[in-house]
Amino acid sequence: MNCYGLLVENKHYTDFSPLDYGYENCKPQHTFGPAIRDYYLIHYIEKGKGTFTNEVREYNLKAGDAFLIRPGEVTIYCADKNDPWSYIWIGFKGKLSENFADLPDILHPDESIFTEMKTFPKSMIEERLVSSLFKLYCNIFEDRVSPDYANKVVGFINSHYMEKIKIEEIADYIGLNRKYLSRIFKQKTGLSMQEFLIKKRLTEAKKLIERGYNVGEAGMLCGYGDAFAFSKAFKSFFGESPKAYKNDSLF
Repeated sequence: MNCYGLLVENKHYTDFSPLDYGYENCKPQHTFGPAIRDYYLIHYIEKGKGTFTNEVREYNLKAGDAFLIRPGEVTIYCADKNDPWSYIWIGFKGKLSENFADLPDILHPDESIFTEMKTFPKSMIEERLVSSLFKLYCNIFEDRVSPDYANKVVGFINSHYMEKIKIEEIADYIGLNRKYLSRIFKQKTGLSMQEFLIKKRLTEAKKLIERGYNVGEAGMLCGYGDAFAFSKAFKSFFGESPKAYKNDSLF
């Protein structure tokens, strides 16, 4: 069968409540969306390729990848023209589903959890899918003892603060969802990533001014292409303009 989908009776299980599941061998360039759901939805790609686009970016995906759709997100996904994908999906709500909110957009779960769903009989289908969701939950979260992502952010900023970097680029580099990375970084440092980046740039610019660089050079060398923006940020952070600080440092 090329396509099978089932809307599941919502029995309102507390931890996981499955809402729909199915699988499809997509035709070339088969597209779904733009669409919004009010529940979590995961597609696991068995074979082939395609693109998944959410409100943040577009991903080129292949067999072994899974993409996560969160409630309220606008998404579009499209099968490849030459090697269209086949995928298995499951949609769900429940108390534990909220933990999926901070996961990366792209996951790599155990394939067997999804392929098993294709063999389920219709009897007690909700209960079988709840079991699969618990397996999926354990598979995804048991190894997510966070590495020191905060230190990785610090290292990246220390190496690139002089460039026109954005917070999205930092999250992409580390491979985590921006909201999740921002949360654990602030828990560790007490600052947002943007606040840390600004602090690093201004601290280094201050050092350059002390070494004799003029205000424009100091700002430019620390990632500020606009002199007015640099002066405004410097004054907000240190309480005086960079020009005043330079004059003061001469005495």
